[in-house]
Amino acid sequence: ALRPPGWLPQWHCGVRVVSSRKLVGFISAIPANIHIYDAEKKMVEINFLCVHKKLRSKRVAPVLIREITRRVHLEGIFQAVYTAGVVLPKPVGTCRYWHRSLNPRKLIEVKFSHLSRNMTMQRTMKLYRLPEATGLRPMEKKDIPVVHQLLSRYLKQFHLTPVMSQEEVEHWFYPQENIIDTFVVENANGEVTDFLSFYTLPSTIMNHPTHKSLKAAYSFYNVHTQTPLLDLMSDALVLAKMKGFDVFNALDLMENKTFLEKLKFGIGDGNLQYYLYNWKCPSMGAEKVSGPIQWDRALGLSQDTGQSHARGLPGRESLTRGAAALAPSWPFLHQLQRAAQGQGNPTLRGYLRDELECGLVPTQCSSGCRR
Repeated sequence: ALRPPGWLPQWHCGVRVVSSRKLVGFISAIPANIHIYDAEKKMVEINFLCVHKKLRSKRVAPVLIREITRRVHLEGIFQAVYTAGVVLPKPVGTCRYWHRSLNPRKLIEVKFSHLSRNMTMQRTMKLYRLPEATGLRPMEKKDIPVVHQLLSRYLKQFHLTPVMSQEEVEHWFYPQENIIDTFVVENANGEVTDFLSFYTLPSTIMNHPTHKSLKAAYSFYNVHTQTPLLDLMSDALVLAKMKGFDVFNALDLMENKTFLEKLKFGIGDGNLQYYLYNWKCPSMGAEKVSGPIQWDRALGLSQDTGQSHARGLPGRESLTRGAAALAPSWPFLHQLQRAAQGQGNPTLRGYLRDELECGLVPTQCSSGCRR
């Protein structure tokens, strides 16, 4: 998700405390060709904005946004696409998450979901029971060209879509354990006619005596030409269950509304807004969005309570403010360096006295150092 074809290391922007070398903020951008109505633009996808818990509500996120925008501008790119769980002026599209229980007992025990009225645990498990076999096989290297063709043709019906090269299709869709799963359907002649895909996003379950993690599958792209989409997604649930996932999540974009209720998905209580920076176009319905950003989905757990949420996005600092104020800014790392040395912003100094922890990927700070 951070290193697709064409990625640049300077677009992985991290900030850290000099004295303890702890990472306290991160934001990333990756290149993407986006088709919007009748236009195709080279943009970036802004993703993985994270701010340490003790520095939230301190206007850190807008500074990170301005810094990543400055770096993107240096490469001659002036448009971006991003998502947020809050409403800003003005969303190009709004989608909602739906959740399908695969392991209802565990989801109820960790309070991700609850027993419905007049339902017992046994009846709930029977309600969500799935078959144990499908007729699909995992995607192989030889399938990459045909998967690319199927995807390209399928996405032409939507108004907001990524335009992927064959190299990008290989990067995003070729199966990798605990990252991405793609399965294909072959006809009687051995030709690939349909495929489904979902990616893995596990969450840590805090303060629970038995369960330590929640394994969630997120619907990615599902292309059908001969197999009905309802049957294809039913197989996706079976495959996810066989691979040990606890819940299967999907947005109501593209054609997903046609199967969500029929396959016993439950609606979440949060929306996901899609935004374009520096590009104006009419709004569109969720059914015309094909979701270019797919990897920053709900971690499912509240860091404050340790309990999960059946909603679109968790309560974490996201692209909420200042997204339109994307312009060159002062180096944020320099502010943290001065604060760590007892100089500059007194608010930052106070917070940086504490031991800060942040479980993020190794990254590159503004000065080029590596954590």
